[in-house]
Amino acid sequence: MAVLVMKFGSETLAEPAGILAAAGLAARAAASGDAVLLVASALPGVAQALYSAASAAQAADLSVAKQVCAGLGARHKGAARRISERGCAETEVEIDSIVSALDARFQGVRLLGELTDRTMDEIYAAGERLSSLLLALAASAPCLDARTLIRTDSRYGRARADQGSTSRLVSEGLGPLLEPGAIVVTQGNLGSDSLGSTTSLGSGGSDYSASLFGAALGAREIQIWAEDEGIYTSAPDLVPEAGTVELLAFGEAAELVAYGAKILHPATIRPAMEARIPVTVRCAAKPEGRFTTISPGASSGKAVAALAMRKRVAVISLRQELMTDQPGFLARLFAAFGRLGVSVDLVSTSEVCVSVSLDMDAPLERAAAELAAFKGQVDAVVI
Repeated sequence: MAVLVMKFGSETLAEPAGILAAAGLAARAAASGDAVLLVASALPGVAQALYSAASAAQAADLSVAKQVCAGLGARHKGAARRISERGCAETEVEIDSIVSALDARFQGVRLLGELTDRTMDEIYAAGERLSSLLLALAASAPCLDARTLIRTDSRYGRARADQGSTSRLVSEGLGPLLEPGAIVVTQGNLGSDSLGSTTSLGSGGSDYSASLFGAALGAREIQIWAEDEGIYTSAPDLVPEAGTVELLAFGEAAELVAYGAKILHPATIRPAMEARIPVTVRCAAKPEGRFTTISPGASSGKAVAALAMRKRVAVISLRQELMTDQPGFLARLFAAFGRLGVSVDLVSTSEVCVSVSLDMDAPLERAAAELAAFKGQVDAVVI
């Protein structure tokens, strides 16, 4: 049996027409004999609305939360009715249930006056749970809770999967449902830790989810459906002549993603690479158009496959006059980042200064505090 994993991003699911189109692509794949797993992102703007509501609730203002809950309910139920004029009553009940629980969560934040990363992950999860209900309705398919399938550590907001436990849970939970021609829907970006608490995989985590599911299922292909026709040779808004890179090695793709190509979550590459599963990046608006294939053992065959640029990068510098006279100085420095679970991108060193670039999602204040222990001058800037 061949399994196909299809992940659809926020913008591709923005309107009911896009949700129906995604379901149509899945139906066509299922008709050819594939078992199809659909991975849904939250609708556009939902994550930001949830964050705004949670922050206001922490400040003892529930008016924003009430507005957000009402808006989410109306938006998703309205979309359900446009997707299916008949047979959406059950979906509407499930939408009401998620929104009601979300409202209760906001009230809890107000009462405690505290908004932890753990609570924020519980709140964020509502976005993907709601959108997956719409995709399941359009595809006439069962919808499974990804939190019962992906096991992660407890780094809320940026969790990483325990692939061994995830493979077992996916095999037990999804395996019996994915028969030839079947379609199953789940959420991207969500998991749970060993205590059963909801976790999120971070910005762009739905791509990572798709890769984890694909690796666990031994999928024949992982498809990332977005707005662009694959990975471009450069940013089209800066270089109008940019074209699609047809074939990339995993290493080439990982480098492009790490240094600015925003089409994939950086961690997406690894589970697929280890399982030797090809990843294709496709345009939902042009399903027959150009696309990029990232394949094990492949290569673009070019000295320069594409150019990428990162914007808004955090740079932390530690200046200390005596660093060259301290054996093991850099080892201790990077051990500090390791304690925070922070990955360093680029490193620049001189006789008296070390500068590193970090992702903007990194805990910059905590990192600066750790470096202060080295008794040097610490500077942090965003470029």
